[in-house]
Amino acid sequence: MIQSIPFLNKTWTVAHVEKIEDTTDNVRHIWLRTKKLIKFKPGQNISLYLPISENEPERKRTYSIANTPNKDGLLEICISYVDGGKASDFLFNEISVGTELKIRGPYGKFTLPRKIDKDIVFICMGTAVAPARSMILSIFENDMARKKVHLIFGARTKNGLLCVDEFLNLATKHGEFKYSFTFSRETEETSKTKRKYVHDIYLEEYKNPRKDVIFYVSGRPSMIEETVENLIDLGYNKKQIKYDMNI
Repeated sequence: MIQSIPFLNKTWTVAHVEKIEDTTDNVRHIWLRTKKLIKFKPGQNISLYLPISENEPERKRTYSIANTPNKDGLLEICISYVDGGKASDFLFNEISVGTELKIRGPYGKFTLPRKIDKDIVFICMGTAVAPARSMILSIFENDMARKKVHLIFGARTKNGLLCVDEFLNLATKHGEFKYSFTFSRETEETSKTKRKYVHDIYLEEYKNPRKDVIFYVSGRPSMIEETVENLIDLGYNKKQIKYDMNI
């Protein structure tokens, strides 16, 4: 049974679940609507206050916004189911269209520069593609692409590819957009793509350091740390690498 959730303070806003879509067996997209339009920058995140624990700090969960700013006041988040995870269990099994939630935000500086004067490379895994998707869609919806945009997406298997048709369509329509994906656990018998990790792609394609490129990295903390370390070892400056642990 869904509990009523008290306001922690005036910064928490009421939102209602507008739509739910399960895109894979363990990935769910949830659209939230607020009465008052929440303005956000592509790449930012919001916090949800969920009735999943008696300990208040444990009720807060942070999710990146997966859609672009819009006049409809909709906020889309993308979550994966984690066995034993209180938040994912609640968001997969307890909510429905119309459920009331409390949200706060937006937060974060994992956002696009005001002027895109360098190539942008997004390196991400799983549902951490959400902020990259928001930024990529915004770039092309607002005709901001003056340089190349490259998405390197890693999944365990084919079933883990998220928004694949959307990204493939972008690559077809826009010559400046490149979409690369790889599987870490797919067997070669069922895939034309050899088993690789995202690291294999950027280490090869960007092995010669350049000053005209900026990297956006999102994923598990261990993946982010390894990627940042690899890029610095290649000779890239820390200022060329942006990342966000709050995915």
